[in-house]
Amino acid sequence: MEERSLLQLNFDENAEKIIRSYLRDFECEVLKFDVEPEYLQSLLFELENQIRFHSFKAAVKRDSKVVEEVDVAKTLKTFGSPKELAKHTFQDADTFDKKQRIFFKIKELLERHVGGGRIVLDAGCGWGRFILRLKRQYRKSFKMVGVDIDDISLKYGKKISKTFNVIKSKLEQLPFRDAIFDAVLCSGVIHEIRTFSARKSAVEEFRRVLKTGGILCLMDAFSTNLIIDALTRMLQHITSKVEWFFLKSTMDKLLERSTFETVEFFEVERRAFGTIKLFLIVLIKK
Repeated sequence: MEERSLLQLNFDENAEKIIRSYLRDFECEVLKFDVEPEYLQSLLFELENQIRFHSFKAAVKRDSKVVEEVDVAKTLKTFGSPKELAKHTFQDADTFDKKQRIFFKIKELLERHVGGGRIVLDAGCGWGRFILRLKRQYRKSFKMVGVDIDDISLKYGKKISKTFNVIKSKLEQLPFRDAIFDAVLCSGVIHEIRTFSARKSAVEEFRRVLKTGGILCLMDAFSTNLIIDALTRMLQHITSKVEWFFLKSTMDKLLERSTFETVEFFEVERRAFGTIKLFLIVLIKK
């Protein structure tokens, strides 16, 4: 299917009804927590576009000219019920509160370091779920640039935001000149890069394209257990469904060698009985 046709792909009435119903039920689950209205709206924006993106991909795979009920149903089957999704995403009230605080913390950091007219890179942007969610709540204007290797993700991101500039590229070889960005955001991507040398190259590229004094916001999951590190590293060569969660201490050493200065550090969430932890790391280029 041609790129122009992809961008014009629309959802039929039944597909829209299913999406609206799912979002209403999910909202009811989230309202059981102590949620700020701004955070709730950002969650619903992200979820709606996650549903639409995966349904969009399902329709493209069928070579359909419209996204239909069957595509949305296939997507929601992988998400589970709204109650199951909320439970999986937030676990409990404490985890929900941490994630909500982190959302506002990142927003605060951007507002502090990225003024109007600045340029922000979303590295491994997908359809833009991270940066577009923040952009909706941001009071100042900034130019958004996203890089990813997945064509359909980039096309969907362009479909929902005309001001989102997207480029197909590996993180290890960014197609930008030195010191061009005021901030680089990278959420849930580093652990998906399959080799340590490629991860090292990606971090070096982040530093290269950042201006002096620019910030790097990394949010990702790392292992705190040697067995999990070794097991996931082995299994990633057997199946693409397993990602290598390498040791947090290894990531620390990588960042130290890159001469970034750590300015903020938060533990967001624990998984797999505490052997895998989600962290937000904020660094500044010296």
